[in-house]
Amino acid sequence: PLRMSRFPSSYGAASMLQLLLLLLITVFILTMISISVVNQTEIYTLQQRRMHSKRSLPRTPPHRLLIGYLSSVDYKTGLANHVFELISLVGLARAVGRKAGLPASYFDHIREEHRDLPHLLEAFERCGEEEMETPRLRLDLHSCCRYHSSIVEELSRRDDEERVNAQVFHLQSFKYFSSILPREQILALLELSHKLKHKATRHLLDRDELMSYDHRVCVHSRRGDFLSSPLHAPSNELFVLPAIEFMIDHVRSHLNSSSPLVVMIGDDEKWERDIISSFYRTPSLILPSNSSLPPVTAWHFARIYCDSVLLTASSSTFGWWLAYQSKGQHIFFNSVFSKPGGFGRSLNSDDYFPHDWNELEFDPSTSRVGIRERFF
Repeated sequence: PLRMSRFPSSYGAASMLQLLLLLLITVFILTMISISVVNQTEIYTLQQRRMHSKRSLPRTPPHRLLIGYLSSVDYKTGLANHVFELISLVGLARAVGRKAGLPASYFDHIREEHRDLPHLLEAFERCGEEEMETPRLRLDLHSCCRYHSSIVEELSRRDDEERVNAQVFHLQSFKYFSSILPREQILALLELSHKLKHKATRHLLDRDELMSYDHRVCVHSRRGDFLSSPLHAPSNELFVLPAIEFMIDHVRSHLNSSSPLVVMIGDDEKWERDIISSFYRTPSLILPSNSSLPPVTAWHFARIYCDSVLLTASSSTFGWWLAYQSKGQHIFFNSVFSKPGGFGRSLNSDDYFPHDWNELEFDPSTSRVGIRERFF
């Protein structure tokens, strides 16, 4: 006989209905979960895009700005000229109660070109189009190396303006920043990356040999492009030879050095070898200029080792910043700044060279060098 189901037919229909309802609920829940995952993914993607947009577009700074358009960037000059305008711009901005800013294109150019100085732009805001709407003030005074108090006065007259756009030219005077920016802050902005600092300290010259002397006289020279320049006076042996003799005598008699070392820092190693061959009684080394390391490593070398600095080509801004950062701060410079008919009239040495730096003058009648008294 056929076995009959223990469940009535009405119960089987109800069970099927429950299964169908459960299946529909399951499908609905899975659909909602899928939609939620898609929405969360889209939201995350949108957030990432917004974050990327915020990184790639300049922020709108909330404070009063002095935004500088740098002539050193416009005319594609070198690192040291950039540094003069940047540091002076920070000093000017703080003098009138503002923060320094740079248009985004200038900011990005300097960041890309000077990667070896990762902190250089930490004092600046990167400014976008909304900051560029005010008229540009031209701080054009046609002189490279003078301090103009009228710049501060002009900026002070614009105290009611939230943002001031200014075209700056040269600003090559320590007076724009020395009284308002501590030297330690400037050194921090000009600090190399950790990797380059290690190489500058350990690999340019033998550290043990350097430290075996009690005083290191760093002689900076500049020839290269200065030889053909109608303006800049290059380093020449007529001044350099007696100037090094003077430095050796000076550190022995005034700084109590018993074992000085001369370190040549420049761009013409052959010429430097010819120079030091004349000083067989004084140990001398040449800082390599054709190594794989960038020239700016010489700045860090000066921080660590240079007890005294002799600037033999005084119009070299690279040499100026090397001396400014040097360890010992015993600094001497050539009184001849430019070639005859050059830009010497654009120079006020009291504005360009800090007052504790010593001016050396060559006397052709005796072929000797001596300190020229400076009056302030």
